[in-house]
This record gives sequence, structure tokens and C-alpha cells, in this order.
Amino acid sequence: MQYMSNIFINEKYLLLDLGGTIIDIKEEFEVYTKNGIEKLYYKVNPNIHKNYFCDTMLEIRNRIRYLAKSRDIEFDFRYFIDYSFKKLKIRTDNISIRELENLYVKEELKISDIFPDVIDFLKNAKKKKKILIATTNNFSSLLVNMLLEKFYIKKYFNYIFISGDIGLRKPNVNFLNELSTKYKLSLNYTNTIIFGDSVNDDIKCGIRKKIKTCHVIRKKRDEILYVEKPNYCINNFNKVCLV
Repeated sequence: MQYMSNIFINEKYLLLDLGGTIIDIKEEFEVYTKNGIEKLYYKVNPNIHKNYFCDTMLEIRNRIRYLAKSRDIEFDFRYFIDYSFKKLKIRTDNISIRELENLYVKEELKISDIFPDVIDFLKNAKKKKKILIATTNNFSSLLVNMLLEKFYIKKYFNYIFISGDIGLRKPNVNFLNELSTKYKLSLNYTNTIIFGDSVNDDIKCGIRKKIKTCHVIRKKRDEILYVEKPNYCINNFNKVCLV
């Protein structure tokens, strides 16, 4: 993979993916998800064997995740709990969904870090008066906000747009259409660029919206076969010169 030495960005709107792009998630999905589900078990303390509870919820979480990705839609955390607890025959009348979500997402929060080149990039973007928009696929808006607060970067973003809040996810172009409508933004090829680590989510969504795209490749990979190539390809934000 050939990375560009430097890229010059004069676009006003910078759309930034989070996980894998500016946030480094250091464990595999299944690992921190299992840990989160285990925390739910001890909180709810159901009259069910622990392995059955955890295995059932993990299977449902994977099924929901697969459906979301295959249909470019999003299910929120409440849907996950309602679906799982109905299957497990656990009543949710006296259970705080927010409290459960807090327990669940803290497992991912614990194993997340920020890539070292991000802070300087965000500071420079604000100095250049760019409009920074977090555009992320995540079924938990609580987790997204906790991540931004953990690394003290929430203040840099003008807007935060999360798939779990609208029921759509990248690469569905309506994800960005909803963003444009909600904040009354005119996003186009001359004024907008999306940065992301996922070809199938971020880059494809940007191409469908007809805005510029930058593939941020954080991990060493074999040659990537693009259906449609992004405008730029970098491995860290130090390569980005904002003008």
C-alpha cells in the first residue's frame, strides 16, 4: 500500500470516523463484548445459568450486528436489551436500561486509546476554523460520548452524529443526508471530506454522497482492492496539511 507523503486539505467540513480512525480499540469485538455481557449478568442476577445467559446474549449481539451491517441500518442498545431479555424471559420493568448500558460500554471504554497523532490534528483544525463532525457507526451514543470525554476531545467537535440515534449506518448515503438535514449543512465535493479506516463504511459512504474521501489505514494490511478509489490514503494525521 502506497501512502501519500502529505495531503493538502482546504475543505471546510471534516467528517471523522471514530473507532479505528481516531480511537484505537485494542481488543477484538468478541472479547470486550463478552466482558460487557458478563457485567450485565452480575447486575441483573437472573435465575439463569451464567453460561446460558452470556452465550445467548452474545449470539443475539452478533446477529443484530450482522443484520445492521448487511442492511446498512442500526439497532440501538435498548433494542439489544429488549430482544435479549425477551428471549431469556427476564422482565425489564424495574431495570434501568441506562445503567445497564453504562456497565456494558465501560468494557470497551477500558481497552480504548487515542491514536497519538490525533490531538494535534484536532487542535490545528479548530485553529483553521474547520467544522469538525464525528460521524460514527455505533449502537451506543453513551459510549461515543464517553470516549470523546475520556480523551478530552469532545470540545473540538462542532457536531456528533451517531448511527444508533437515527437507525441508519454508513455506508447508507441517507446517514449523511440525515446529517445534512439535521444541522442544515450543504455538504458537497468542494467543501467536504470524510476520513475513515473502513473502505466498506466510510469511503463507500463518502463516494455515494459525492464528497471527497480519505482512507486512514492504521494497521498493516495486504494490498487493498478498491472498487472505487478514495481521493487520499494516509496512515496517520501528521500527513494532513490544513489550509
